[in-house]
Amino acid sequence: MISVRKFINNSYKSMCKNLNKNSFFYESKISPSSFSSNFGDEVNKLYPFGPGNLEPVFLFENLKIIKVKVLDNKHISNIFISKNRFSIKSISFNSINEPIGNYLLNYKKEINVLGYLKDNFWNNKKTLQLVVRDLII
Repeated sequence: MISVRKFINNSYKSMCKNLNKNSFFYESKISPSSFSSNFGDEVNKLYPFGPGNLEPVFLFENLKIIKVKVLDNKHISNIFISKNRFSIKSISFNSINEPIGNYLLNYKKEINVLGYLKDNFWNNKKTLQLVVRDLII
């Protein structure tokens, strides 16, 4: 008789065999024209986020990096812009000296970004920010 734990572990292992190393997981593709506080407010209705309710990860396609800034020698702040000229500020935490950081600092072509949206409060001002989780080159 097989235990539930053994069954789950075996099932997980067989699923992982079929995954490509270059697989990316996200909830939905989002058009850059959705970069608005209204969209951020809709995502915030899913709060509270935590271990049982992770932030939804979205795919943003065909963005270009127009501004890069290193923060505290470990984080990278960018501004991404779409072909339609919609832009969004972003942050990639602890990405200096990591492959993702090298791309964010140096890549000049269009890039696909995986991340989640979060409100950023700075100097008594609230803006929508993209938290970069991964890149698809």
